[in-house]
Amino acid sequence: MMHEILKDFFLYLTAEKGLSL
Repeated sequence: MMHEILKDFFLYLTAEKGLSL
């Protein structure tokens, strides 16, 4: 579903931000 894809994408972005910080 689109909602699940968006959720996974959001989690991926947050993980990248956490690693960069």
